[in-house]
Amino acid sequence: MWVQLILAFVVSPVCGYHNELAYVRGANYLPSYSHNDVQTWIDFDAGLVDRELGWARSKLDLNTVRIFLHSLPWKYDRVKFTANLTSLLQSCEKHKLKALFVIFDDDFGNITPNRTFITSGEYKHSNWVPNPGPSITSNSSLWAPLEAYVDDLLAITKKMPSSVLAFGLMNEPHRGGLHPFLSHFGNYISKRLKQHRLPQFLTCDQYFSYCTNPQATNQTALSLHSYDPPPTLEKQIKAILAQGATSKLPAMVTECANRKTDFFEVIMPVFYKYPIGWIFWELMLGVDQFDKKGNNGLVYQGVLYPNGTFYRPEEQDCIRYGKCGPPPK
Repeated sequence: MWVQLILAFVVSPVCGYHNELAYVRGANYLPSYSHNDVQTWIDFDAGLVDRELGWARSKLDLNTVRIFLHSLPWKYDRVKFTANLTSLLQSCEKHKLKALFVIFDDDFGNITPNRTFITSGEYKHSNWVPNPGPSITSNSSLWAPLEAYVDDLLAITKKMPSSVLAFGLMNEPHRGGLHPFLSHFGNYISKRLKQHRLPQFLTCDQYFSYCTNPQATNQTALSLHSYDPPPTLEKQIKAILAQGATSKLPAMVTECANRKTDFFEVIMPVFYKYPIGWIFWELMLGVDQFDKKGNNGLVYQGVLYPNGTFYRPEEQDCIRYGKCGPPPK
């Protein structure tokens, strides 16, 4: 960590730029029992979540976890959702982790999940679920309940502010017509953070043409996803650090790593070279759609089995220290 903090000052695209998020070392976290971002909260297992978050710190020395929230479980049972989110934050506090909460999500599928998605049990075997879904993001008359959802998130955060690093406005926005939704909620969240005097960053993944202008969505931090090999990754890191220097905003990569195009062994040396925060996909090898074997016979993503052992033990030091051997052939 000390090396990275020094780099934050001395290695930058523009002299004098200090990347305030250069220290971030994290993983995207979906509990090992969960198929998707709805099941995480409906079937919340506080003991298991606490144990797995403990491994993030003890086995990999991570300091951040990126966690996907969802407005449907909140709408289905507001009291239970609030209690579960509070429990997760208590575990983060216990293990000295900070949470980056993803508030909305445009990725995967064209459905807008509703109450039946839960009561029918479909959520137990579904792949990733958009939040809130295209039929809501495209209709401003349906946004008021989502403002209440945001208000509850910030109310919980206010009770344990030191355990929350940032809020992600939306994961991978890519459908047409999202600018009004992103602009509205970027402004709404920004105002509420100021009203509550909360110091958390607000970011939005630079994806397709969305969120590349931080002022348009009131971002106070820059973020991007990269599943590209080292030469492209290095260019992307340099570009977002240059943007950060120009806009005076900190920067991080909030998704990276897979066992097809960017093994840990080839990308971690790049991350340890630059003053950039990083959050890889994903901590647990559980039951979601990303924990399947690819054509090369390797599981695509996921570092730890549910029993706490490593899928590939050689990845531990590579992630933790940047000490990496050659990638698998």
